[in-house]
Amino acid sequence: MPDGKVTNVSYNHYAFGCIGDWLYRYVAGLDKDSPGYKHSLIRPEPDEKMTYARASHHSVYGEIVSGWEKNHGKMKVKVKIPPNTSASVWVSGAVLEEVVEGGESIRENNDIYSRKQIGDKVVLEIGSGEYLFEYPYA
Repeated sequence: MPDGKVTNVSYNHYAFGCIGDWLYRYVAGLDKDSPGYKHSLIRPEPDEKMTYARASHHSVYGEIVSGWEKNHGKMKVKVKIPPNTSASVWVSGAVLEEVVEGGESIRENNDIYSRKQIGDKVVLEIGSGEYLFEYPYA
């Protein structure tokens, strides 16, 4: 309490849960696209005032990680997808020809099943593994 007293009031309320949900699904971009996270949706929405975010979830298949970092005009999106699962990764503010994964063009990466430009986002379909996507970011 403002006066320093502790009460028996519960702080485990939905209002706090919806903040956590927003941080996971929108800031870090980690969400499920099918039951049990068999197919994940990685769609971070970086805010101009933030420089990084990271979230992980321990699904029945293993750990799923979504994280991003902005630094000196470059965006890095780090993703980990567990075995026997897949994901759709949406990278914001990107141009298809400028996105690289592990230092190589995404056009030459056989672990990426499909790539397409939708507005100012690049949408990638990937299988299990760890990925580091990098691209110029204004």
